[in-house]
Amino acid sequence: MKSLYWSFWFLLALVSHYASAELTSLTATIDKNPILLDESVTLQITAVGGAESDAIDFSVLTRSFRVGQPSVSQSTQIINFDRTTTTTWTLQLFPRGTGKLTIPAFRIDQQVTDPIILNVLPVTEANLAQPRDFYVTTQVSSAQVYLQQQVQYQVKIYLAVDIQRGSLTEPVLDNAVIEQLGDDKEYQELVNGVRYRVIERNFAVLPQASGNYIIDGPVFQAEVLAGSRQNFAFFNRSKTINRVAPSIELTVLPIPESYPFLWLPSEQVQVSEQWQGNDNEFVQGEPITRTITINALGLIDEQLPAIEAQYHPSFKTYPEQPERATIKQDSRLIAQLVQSTAIIPSQTGTFVLPEISIPWFDVNSGETKFAVVPAKTVNVIAPVNQASDASQLSGAAISEATPVDLLPEQAEKPASDGLFPVLIYGLDALHISLIAALVVLIIMMLLLYRKTPTVAAVKETAQIPISDSEATAWQQLNQAIDSKNTKALQACLRAWLQSLTRQHIQSLNNTLIHLDASDAAEAFNGALASQYSETTGSFDVEALKQTLTRLREREQHRRDSQSRTNMYPIT
Repeated sequence: MKSLYWSFWFLLALVSHYASAELTSLTATIDKNPILLDESVTLQITAVGGAESDAIDFSVLTRSFRVGQPSVSQSTQIINFDRTTTTTWTLQLFPRGTGKLTIPAFRIDQQVTDPIILNVLPVTEANLAQPRDFYVTTQVSSAQVYLQQQVQYQVKIYLAVDIQRGSLTEPVLDNAVIEQLGDDKEYQELVNGVRYRVIERNFAVLPQASGNYIIDGPVFQAEVLAGSRQNFAFFNRSKTINRVAPSIELTVLPIPESYPFLWLPSEQVQVSEQWQGNDNEFVQGEPITRTITINALGLIDEQLPAIEAQYHPSFKTYPEQPERATIKQDSRLIAQLVQSTAIIPSQTGTFVLPEISIPWFDVNSGETKFAVVPAKTVNVIAPVNQASDASQLSGAAISEATPVDLLPEQAEKPASDGLFPVLIYGLDALHISLIAALVVLIIMMLLLYRKTPTVAAVKETAQIPISDSEATAWQQLNQAIDSKNTKALQACLRAWLQSLTRQHIQSLNNTLIHLDASDAAEAFNGALASQYSETTGSFDVEALKQTLTRLREREQHRRDSQSRTNMYPIT
């Protein structure tokens, strides 16, 4: 009996389901007629009976209307086991022009709606009749522009009464980049004797394809109070109002056939350079940073070209990743590109940095122009310690030069009338030779005495081959290497080399090369280059540590050898 009972209810529900799936009616209505060109009309289509949410194709409306996103709702009623499902589609329609516009018929299965004739009036007719509470206006900086040229698009919302809340969409243009410019401006304006509260919003529109287009105006939607005398003020209901800004025709010109460069349409393009340090005189082996900046009016940063600067082959360059930004200022877009490059000259001399030229198209004059950084002549000088070493070498060469022999006349003539020269002049050759040998012997004994260290001094040198300050500097250098801090690395390496060599260090690279540690110099330059490399983690910590450790051990061994030589001098 139970199985028969449940079978009965199952069959009843099945019959009810199929009965409800049959569509019984399909109707279409609008909330008002006629309407003004800048207003919207609400279209509602109701299907009684079973209908899928995507049963209607609204694309046929786009010929005459801008169509909002449809909303779908369903409701079900069961009366005496009779199940009825109602599906409702609601959407906003914004007319594209004035006159009589037709909302076509829609079909689902065998049910068809009646077409609707909508009468759309110009906005000017309403303004002549009585002042309007809400309306929106638009304008553009130019109705004819070049491809990718910025169009300044301005929207003004006029409000004669207060609103509870409101929203404004963006203008619509296919194949275009649209950016809002700055914050909204708010002020008051008197129009036909009516004082309006005006909200102004600006957009930058950059078309990405040439041709003739229509910019669909943004839609303003707000909630306003719908007062009624039958209700208390705080029970007043609100209603939604929609206003659409008028559309604007736009002509986009293609790139001129005579323009041969990368397309860069703008009203003004500037390129400049800055140097961190002396930009007229470089030091061999020392890095200097060059920063080049491009600013272009009315563009976005993606449009700016990469900077291609040329350098002499002896200049090692380490460019950073370019920084791009789009700045919104005074209702304009400003595209910016900043490129920083570390430059390390490897040889001395006079060099020319070629000019940097950025071609661009002037949209005002229709001419090709160039933003230029002029060519620059720089001098690369040797480090200070290297120059002093060269002067010392030249002085030593002069002191060791072969003396010029006196002329016979000069040899026979006394040097002066003094007593001592006369006595020497009166001696014979044998006595002069004996005196000269004695003088040489005395000088050699004095030099030997000064060079021979005492026993205490020799023992002290042997016990402390590397000073405590060097050990501290070495520890600090290793910490800087582990932290991969290139600034701290340069300071700590300089301090350690000064402790190791007991000399003032001017150039780190030249000092390492002078100490026969070119591998350490190469590892140090690689660490320095990692600061300007696009690839992170390129700092080879172990390679730098190993090369510097070998240098330290070699210098320690050299000092130990000198100490043993001084302790047991060769006789």
